[in-house]
Amino acid sequence: MKILAIDMAVVNSAAAILEFKDGSISVVDTKIIKLPHEFKSMGSFMTAAYHRKSLTDILDTTDCDVVSIEGPNLRGSNLFSIGQVHFGLMGECMNRKKDIITMPIQTWKYI
Repeated sequence: MKILAIDMAVVNSAAAILEFKDGSISVVDTKIIKLPHEFKSMGSFMTAAYHRKSLTDILDTTDCDVVSIEGPNLRGSNLFSIGQVHFGLMGECMNRKKDIITMPIQTWKYI
């Protein structure tokens, strides 16, 4: 079974394609989404839009059975925009008939 593990953050997000076979997990591929410098001054909604587009592109180009989505534990205005990405990405998974793991995998430990 292949798992696309996504960890969203305000500046950099990560995705790891993991394969679960015979009781062990191996890393197939990793991707880090770095927020371009010009987006940093545009506010949290533009940041969220960039991450959602980038993560949806990864979802579309990855052959996986299951998706794990993890978001940061934030307070304030960033929480709302990252929440939009989190739930928007869950909707994109459902549209593509992908199963979602609600207990997230710690993606960064595989990067």
